[in-house]
Amino acid sequence: MTRPRLPESRLPSTLAAMKKPRPKISRRQRRRLSGEGWAGEGGAAPEAGPLPCPLCHRPMIPGPSLDRHHPLPRSHGGQETVTMHKICHRAIHAMLNERELAEDFGGEFADFAKLRAHPPLAQFVAWVRKRPPEYYDRTRWSKARRFK
Repeated sequence: MTRPRLPESRLPSTLAAMKKPRPKISRRQRRRLSGEGWAGEGGAAPEAGPLPCPLCHRPMIPGPSLDRHHPLPRSHGGQETVTMHKICHRAIHAMLNERELAEDFGGEFADFAKLRAHPPLAQFVAWVRKRPPEYYDRTRWSKARRFK
């Protein structure tokens, strides 16, 4: 079966009319992709320069390479967030479960110095510090976490 052809008068006259409609993006996703509100708690980055990541101390450049982390997991009553590199955030959750985060590293104040001293995370931080600030790669689960 062939589709009937439209008469010439009903065909779109411009190339713009023939383009597919763009998918809708939520406000949150648009803000995340543009970097708005992801540089720190105040919303915009300070004029002096990008803030350092609390785990690896590399500068945080606004954009899709940043993520928000709850130092005290939400399942344990945590509400405050800290902005950090997405790869650092994923590494924390790949190597530590929420109970370990809450009991050993959470509390009232997030202890990122303790996290950096944790042996698998110390090895990760030494590796990631050699990468550019926007670097992101898929984080694999640690063997210890995979086979628990």
